[in-house]
Amino acid sequence: MYQKGVRTRQWLKVKQWRSVSGFLTSFDPGNDYYKMEIWHGDKRVPLGSFKHGLTSEQAHTLETFFKENGTNWRLNPSVCAAINCLMAEGGEMREPVFHQFRFDLEHDDCTVSKRDWDLLLFPEDVEITHPEKILWPKRQWSKKDYLMYIRAIAPYMIPFIKNKKLTLIRYPHGVGDESFFQKHRAEHSPNYVGAWKENDETFIVSNELSSLIWLSNQGALEFHIPFQKAAAKDPDEIVFDLDPPDRDEFHLSIIAAKLLKHLLDQLNVHGFIKTSGNKGMQLHIPITEGSMSYEETRKFTKSLVDLLVKESPDLFTIERLKKNRGQRLYLDYVQHAEGKTIISPYSARATSEGTVATPLFWHEITEDLNPEDFTIKNVMQRVQEFGCPFQDYHKVRESQPIDVMKQLGG
Repeated sequence: MYQKGVRTRQWLKVKQWRSVSGFLTSFDPGNDYYKMEIWHGDKRVPLGSFKHGLTSEQAHTLETFFKENGTNWRLNPSVCAAINCLMAEGGEMREPVFHQFRFDLEHDDCTVSKRDWDLLLFPEDVEITHPEKILWPKRQWSKKDYLMYIRAIAPYMIPFIKNKKLTLIRYPHGVGDESFFQKHRAEHSPNYVGAWKENDETFIVSNELSSLIWLSNQGALEFHIPFQKAAAKDPDEIVFDLDPPDRDEFHLSIIAAKLLKHLLDQLNVHGFIKTSGNKGMQLHIPITEGSMSYEETRKFTKSLVDLLVKESPDLFTIERLKKNRGQRLYLDYVQHAEGKTIISPYSARATSEGTVATPLFWHEITEDLNPEDFTIKNVMQRVQEFGCPFQDYHKVRESQPIDVMKQLGG
């Protein structure tokens, strides 16, 4: 077991090098450091400094170049180089080592966007196609923007889609254009895209980074997952879908989430809340596979939603026909069944705003909550700053009071 500060041969520390590119701007003969910059729009910003990694010949060539082409050891943007480092942010590179000159690049190719892309370490076995294609026209967000989000969020998203038969919604030409569902694995899929064969059908499974990136590159913007693993017959989670009639009534899902949280707390049931990425929210309850059947989870969910409807029939309904719901929130417990799906945590949505089905902390469920605030451009930053609200999702399965939940369902 890992212990902080204790050295052991059972654990190896391996540095994960990244290669970033910039253009050389100055040399300090007093300490042999070279400074590099990159473009941020039409402004030059620091990439960082380095001194190690150059051969004696390379160092001599560079120093001569600065003498002959620079002024006071400063150069105009011209010579590009790649630097290996552990991280590059805030105008500094961590443990920088010269890698190679990049004569294939022009100085204006060295941008903040390229730096951020290179830092993400995309898998080499996935070919990225048409990265500049616009997928969210309203925001002018491209496939490159989307893939950068997917690459960054992958460690948090993969645990929720792993070993589950996926239903994708693909938008090859972006939101607002033609779309289609896909649940069967295409024959041309690379080997790293998983497959689950059932009867005469082959379904898509995505258990690793390369697979997730490849599917996203194919225009899969939405990842929907069933409530059970591919090999299982019983669910490993229970989900309440809190579905208001439109975005203007999102506050109803806030009320419903708070009421359900209160009921679950009384039962000592651990629940996790997320935005749907569209107009409502979803409350997830992880359970151990095989601990409850779909029939038992259906009885449990119905018992709770019946309490909400009884308490506030003017706000909530279990009426399946939209025309009969009025402006009430639909408490969808029917959706939790074998063969049905729900949007995966951290999946993007095909909304004009580029929103994400975003896990939330319970203290965030307030009247100020707005699902449009969570997009492919800021959700990863949020996770880095505050952590993942679903961090303990897979840990609490064993501690759920299954007997109490079954008893409540009758």
